Amino acid sequence: LTALMTMNELQPYSKSGAIVQEVFSSIRTVFAYNSSEYEQLRYNKYLDSCKHESKRKGILFGCYMAQNIHSLSEASGAATEIWQILDDEV
Repeated sequence: LTALMTMNELQPYSKSGAIVQEVFSSIRTVFAYNSSEYEQLRYNKYLDSCKHESKRKGILFGCYMAQNIHSLSEASGAATEIWQILDDEV
């Protein structure tokens, strides 16, 4: 699932990179037609999509890690109690 979300996150980065490459390859045309604002809006549209996908992936990853951290802390607490019992008996 995280691999799928990573792929969804990388697609807008790819498209925004293509826009940058296109603009830099024809920078004279962009300035001649005064379309720099249009190109910025087009680029920002894909970056907003990247930000949205990154947030979704972060939330999902946080949910996965929260379960692992909770299990680890429970196991650590149980081990501490077991060692205290063993120390009291000795």
